[in-house]
Amino acid sequence: MLETSLSQQFVPIILFLCAIVVTFSLVAMAFYLRQLRELADRLTLHLIDVANVDNQLSVVAQGVHGLTLELEKMRETIAELESKPDEPA
Repeated sequence: MLETSLSQQFVPIILFLCAIVVTFSLVAMAFYLRQLRELADRLTLHLIDVANVDNQLSVVAQGVHGLTLELEKMRETIAELESKPDEPA
């Protein structure tokens, strides 16, 4: 029989354990990468929602500005009508 040293007998076991550790690490990394991708997708959706709200607020602000201009015109018209003397019918 060929005699092998004790350290050479454990080489296959050590390599097998290293393969298990590497496999576990790769599976864990894939899991965390998937979690990060899902988090990035949710963050993207929230950012899109914020952008939509910002656009809606911009439209509302433009509408309020337009109403303010119309009210100012109405005030001017009312002031002009009040300043004119009443005409007899």
